[in-house]
Amino acid sequence: MPHFTAAQRRRIRRATRIEEPPPGDDELNIVPFLDVVVNLIMFLLLTMTASLAAREVHAQLPTTDPSPARGEPVFRPTIVLTEGGVFVSSAAGHHGPGCEAGGEGPAVRIVGGEPDWLALRACAERMKAAHPDAHSATLTADPGIEVQWLIAAMDAVRGPGDSLFDDIALAAGIR
Repeated sequence: MPHFTAAQRRRIRRATRIEEPPPGDDELNIVPFLDVVVNLIMFLLLTMTASLAAREVHAQLPTTDPSPARGEPVFRPTIVLTEGGVFVSSAAGHHGPGCEAGGEGPAVRIVGGEPDWLALRACAERMKAAHPDAHSATLTADPGIEVQWLIAAMDAVRGPGDSLFDDIALAAGIR
């Protein structure tokens, strides 16, 4: 066992002594904890905001604003896709087969398991010829309708090069 001098022992005792905190200094320092909590909250808020913005869907609701030029309602046909056919209506009323105003039944029938898209385009051309200033239409579908039908209906109503109704608003079904 090594022999230390008195000065060395005193120095070792001083260096290894555990100092007790002064009375009343036993409080917890929560400042670092609060820093972490505030930073976590800011991170979560920014993350949630960014994820909500990514899921945002821009939609335009159908309007019934009067035409400012003539004071009459804007012509805006409504096309409804169902399993029984395509129903078309406008300010003139319901359009029946051949897109005749006031007709009964669907304007476009189901042929070979899907609507006759050429007949829907012909109907859109007929409505556009009667209302050359019109440029918007509303498209809606029953819940069981395939998305491909919506896309095909949009293409038919828009026409080649968006020459018919170039502003298509999708609306929720009411059934």
